[in-house]
Amino acid sequence: MPPDLSRLHIRSAAGEGTGAWTVIAIGLAGLAIGAAGHWAFAHATAAPPLPVTTAVVRPPGAATGAALVAGGWIEAARPEQPVAVPAQVAERITAILVKEGDQVAPGAEIATLYDLELAKQSAEAKARVAHAEAAQRFAEANAGRIGELKELASRDQRERSAAEVDMARAALAEARASHALAELRLSFTSIAAPPAERPWRVLKLWHRVGDTIAPDSGRTVAELYDPTRLQARVDVPQRQIRSIRVGGAVEVRTDAAPDRTYSGKVLRIEPLADQAKNTLTVRIALEAPDAMLFPEMTCTVGFLPDASAGGEKPLVPRAAVRRDADGTFVLVERGGRAVPVRFAAGAEVGPWLAVAEGLNSGERVVLDDVAPGSLVAEAP
Repeated sequence: MPPDLSRLHIRSAAGEGTGAWTVIAIGLAGLAIGAAGHWAFAHATAAPPLPVTTAVVRPPGAATGAALVAGGWIEAARPEQPVAVPAQVAERITAILVKEGDQVAPGAEIATLYDLELAKQSAEAKARVAHAEAAQRFAEANAGRIGELKELASRDQRERSAAEVDMARAALAEARASHALAELRLSFTSIAAPPAERPWRVLKLWHRVGDTIAPDSGRTVAELYDPTRLQARVDVPQRQIRSIRVGGAVEVRTDAAPDRTYSGKVLRIEPLADQAKNTLTVRIALEAPDAMLFPEMTCTVGFLPDASAGGEKPLVPRAAVRRDADGTFVLVERGGRAVPVRFAAGAEVGPWLAVAEGLNSGERVVLDDVAPGSLVAEAP
């Protein structure tokens, strides 16, 4: 027989009637615990936010970064550089007084050529000048004496003495010209840097000591350039050339000085395309090159967009812009969700798009391809 439990009950210090309230309180607590568990379970099983990359809508006039980045090389300002320093006479090189990369003052000696034969020719020409001067003095003196004789001298004697003076003067002029040429040729055995406002730098030496400068070979001994006048050349794909304009601003960086940025402007776009590479060469004038830049050094050129194209309008990254049948929109991060926002687009400013209306500066737009309304969070 089962035990009789009807006589069992819970006693309370407050009296017999409080037992019912205890049961009710326990029930309410159970309901609360159940509701909290359901809420926790629902949130625990919901989809987590998608990690996305975002960008901020920039205010009017903000820097927009490079519209195009391309690799290139540093070079001496062309077409007038580098300057070739040639040998004017075919002689053997006896000394080279500079090294590649050296700084050279205008007019400073770069190299010397064998000069003994030319020095001998100059000395002989100088002796001929002295002989011609003596002959002229003798002829003039003789003519003077004949002139003093007056009627005692025949007409034939006077005409002959005058002719001798003319011949002596002509011979002296010829001797002096020959001597000047011999001196000039002798001076060519000293090869010097050309005149300039600033020091040169040696770009390349084309010969060594002992080489003979032959008439039928290249006579260039050295190439010089002005280190304060450098430029960059960049091969730009033809499909991207429309984003570059002459006079446009650029930023140049090199591996040798990655922490330095050099400003410049687009100097010209060469008219002849490279069919093999499908590119056009763009030359950049550097505004303030320093001692860290050398010709043929590799560089990276960032072509900056024209900031005036955006006017006084906010700028949104073109990578964030989406289009559908109803127009242009972006996904704006609001309250952890990617909310679609339509806007009116203005001019292109490099990788940015001016906002005519519909977006405000400071709003954060989603760059990744997610569905509108998705839960999103900035990727770490």
